[in-house]
Amino acid sequence: MPGSEPTLAHSTIKQFLASQTKFSYNGVILGLFLVSLSLTPSLLPRTWLFQGIVSGISGAFGYGLGALLSATWGFLKLPQLNNSDFKMFSKWLLAIDLIWLLYIISKTGSWQNRIRELVEMEPTASTNPIRILLIASLVSLSIILISRLIRYTTRRTRNFIAKYLPARVAVVLSIVFSFWLFGSVVSGAFRTNALRLANNTFSVADQGIKEGSKAPTSTLRSAGPESLVSWEDLGRQGKEFVGTGPGVNDLTKIHPGAIEPIRAYAGLKNGLSHEERAEVVLKELIRTSAFDRSKLVIATSTGTGYIDPSAIATFEYLHGGDTAFATMQYSYLPSWLALLTDSQTAKDAGIALFNEIHTHWQNLDEATRPDLYLYGLSLGAYGSQASISRVELLNDPVDGALWVGSPFVSEFWNRITAMRDPGSPAWLPEYQQGRVVRFTGEENSLDIPKSSWQENKIIYVQYPTDPVVFFSTDHLFFEPDWLEHPRGPGVTSDIDWHPFVTFWQLAFDFFSSGSTPAGFGHIYSSDIYVDTWEALTQPDLSSAQIDDIKKLFDD
Repeated sequence: MPGSEPTLAHSTIKQFLASQTKFSYNGVILGLFLVSLSLTPSLLPRTWLFQGIVSGISGAFGYGLGALLSATWGFLKLPQLNNSDFKMFSKWLLAIDLIWLLYIISKTGSWQNRIRELVEMEPTASTNPIRILLIASLVSLSIILISRLIRYTTRRTRNFIAKYLPARVAVVLSIVFSFWLFGSVVSGAFRTNALRLANNTFSVADQGIKEGSKAPTSTLRSAGPESLVSWEDLGRQGKEFVGTGPGVNDLTKIHPGAIEPIRAYAGLKNGLSHEERAEVVLKELIRTSAFDRSKLVIATSTGTGYIDPSAIATFEYLHGGDTAFATMQYSYLPSWLALLTDSQTAKDAGIALFNEIHTHWQNLDEATRPDLYLYGLSLGAYGSQASISRVELLNDPVDGALWVGSPFVSEFWNRITAMRDPGSPAWLPEYQQGRVVRFTGEENSLDIPKSSWQENKIIYVQYPTDPVVFFSTDHLFFEPDWLEHPRGPGVTSDIDWHPFVTFWQLAFDFFSSGSTPAGFGHIYSSDIYVDTWEALTQPDLSSAQIDDIKKLFDD
C-alpha cells in the first residue's frame, strides 16, 4: 500500500534508536582514559574547539576498543567475574578514571601555556575545560552513533540475505554491502561535493588583489607591457608575484650596478593544462631574455600560486637583480587542502614546469647559460621534489635546490631522513656528512657538517615544531623519532607518545600550524632566506652587504 513505506521507514528508525540506549561499561572506561591522554601536550597549542574534537575522537576510539575487547572476551568464553563483582570492579575503575581525568584537566592549562611560551604566544587564562568536554561528548556520541548505524545496517542486511543464501555467505555480503554503502557516501557524495564547493569558493577568493599589488609597468615582468599574460588573467597570488617586490632603486642601495629582475608567471587561465601553462612561462622567459641572466629559479608554487615574497626578494637583493624567477598556478585550493585531497596535482605541475624550462636550458651553451635552481615552500616543496628523479636532471643537474617546510608525504625528504647519519636527530638530520644535502631551521645549521659541500647543493629548511613536516600516519602505532632526546627548539619536554591519541593530536596541530608567530609551526621567517640563498648561490657580496640585506628582512 502507498502508506506502508513511510510506516516501515518510521518503524525501522524507531527500532534503531531504541537499540542505542545501552553502552558498554568497559568501552566507557577505556574511552574516558583516552580522553584524558588526549589532553596532554603535543607540538603546538590547541584551541578549545580543536581540543574538544581530538578528545571526542579519542574517546570514541577508546569506547569502540573497550566494547570490542568485551565482545571478544565473551565470544572466546573466557572466565568472567560474576555480576556483582563485575559491577563493583567497574565502578572502581570508573572512579579512578574520573579522578585521573580531573587531574589531567588541572594540568592542561600549565601544559598549554608552556607550549605557548615556547612558540612565543601569549598565555591563555583558561583552556575552557567545560567547552572541551561538551564538544568531546558530542563528537564521541556522533561517532558511536554512526558506527552503530553501520553495524545495524550490516545486521539487517545479513538477516535479509540469510533468507536466500547460506549464513556465512550472508555475513560476508552484508559486510561488503555496508562498506560499499557508507564508503560511497563519504568518498563519493561528500568528498566530491565538498571539493567542488571548496574549489568554487576559493576560485572567487582568487579574483581579489592583495594590498600593495600593482599591475607591472616593466616589460621584464609577466602581465607587463608586451607580455603574453594579462593582468586580468592572473589570480590573487599571481598579481602579488608580478606586482610587488624590489625595483632597481631598492636593489642599488645594497648592490651598486643592480638591474631590473625578471619575474615570469602563468595563471590558471593561461592554459588548459600544466604543460600549456608551463609553455607560457618558458615563452615569457625567452621574451624577457631570462636565459642571459646569471641566476634562474624554477619555483613550484603552492596550489593557489603563492610564492613567499621574501624568498624572491632576498634572492634578487643577493644578486643585484641579475636574476629570473619562474612559476605558475595550478589550483584554486590552499596548500593544506590541496595536500590532503589532491597532492598529485602539485607533482604533475612541478614536473611539467621543470621539464619545459630545463629542456630549453640544457640545450644552451654551458658557459653562458644561467645557474639553475629549484625552490618550493610547503606543497610547492613537495611538487618541486618530484623533479629530482627525472632522467633529464640526472644527465644535466641543476646547481641547487631550496625546499622549505617540506610536507611529510615528500618521498625524497622521507628517504633522506630515514637514511640520515647515525647520531643525528630526526628534526635536524645529517645525510652523507652533508656533501650534497643539508638541513637547517630558525638558527643557521648549515655549517654543522664538517665535510666539503659539493657544487650541486640541496637545502631543507624545517622547524621542529612544524607538524606539516613531522606528522605521519605511522604515529598511530609507532613513536616518532623526533621525540627522542634531545628534542628540537620549541618542542616541549612534556610530550609523551600515546598510540592513536598522539596521531590525532598532531593531525589537529597540522590545522593549527599556520596560526603561530613566524619561526614556529609552518610559518617560516623571512630572514631564513638570506642565509640559505647565500649558502646555495655564493653571491659576490661582502659580509657588511649581507648584514644589510638581513636587516631588511629581520622578522
